[in-house]
Amino acid sequence: VYMYRLVRLDYSEEVAKNSVILISLFPFSFFFGGIMTEGVFFLVSAAMLYYIRKHHWKKVIILGCLSTMVRLQGVLLIVPAGLELLCTYKPWDMIQRKDFSKLKELIRYSLSLCLMFIGVGVYLFINWRVEGYPFSFMIYQNSHWGQGACLPTHTLSYLFNNAFSANYNLQTRIALWIPQVVLFGFSVGILIYGTRKLKAFQMGYAITYVLLTYSATWLLSAGRYLSCCIPLFIVLALATEKKKWLMPVLISVFSILLTIYYAGYFNGMQIM
Repeated sequence: VYMYRLVRLDYSEEVAKNSVILISLFPFSFFFGGIMTEGVFFLVSAAMLYYIRKHHWKKVIILGCLSTMVRLQGVLLIVPAGLELLCTYKPWDMIQRKDFSKLKELIRYSLSLCLMFIGVGVYLFINWRVEGYPFSFMIYQNSHWGQGACLPTHTLSYLFNNAFSANYNLQTRIALWIPQVVLFGFSVGILIYGTRKLKAFQMGYAITYVLLTYSATWLLSAGRYLSCCIPLFIVLALATEKKKWLMPVLISVFSILLTIYYAGYFNGMQIM
């Protein structure tokens, strides 16, 4: 509902409906129904993007706190909020006109966005209460899944190597490594196409989201993470507005892949 309302603010009803259909049929969208963070994160991020566009900043701050409690990637939502503030108040115009009547308002809202990090603080407090160390989650991520941060170039390097390496059987490469390589090219292509079609706050969010997703030292879940990257599906829906043939093609391809990966997931394959 929030995604539909967000898209409808700036685009046609057809684009809004198609964006919802495409994100629902995305090959890894079945994770929304799992006991994982995807469903809740999608809810709070879609709602937050909607209220950012509506300039309801108090609701933005509340949802920002919730987003950072659900998933640490929620801190990225400060990017679209900040960009929308800058585009709304245009501090560069204030300087040119020497009119600073709204400067205090801009500073107040900008500083208020920092309250989003209360959610991070709550999560760190839970870590401290349970494990005795605020950053214990980082220890588990590293020891259990080899997860840390690195440059996207490093991530793409080992993804390509694993996707076409004889060290993994074909089934594992198709289930795990090849999709992540394809999705990166797919995402970059969509962002390039949407450069002049998306609002600045949406584009900024999409770019930082994709880059952060592909900055993991041992990325296993690009498809699952990208399912929450709402701007990607808005751009896809925009592409179908003029190219009517594209929507049935995307629905067919997405549906087939969704069925394959959903079945693989239930049969114990490493679908992530």
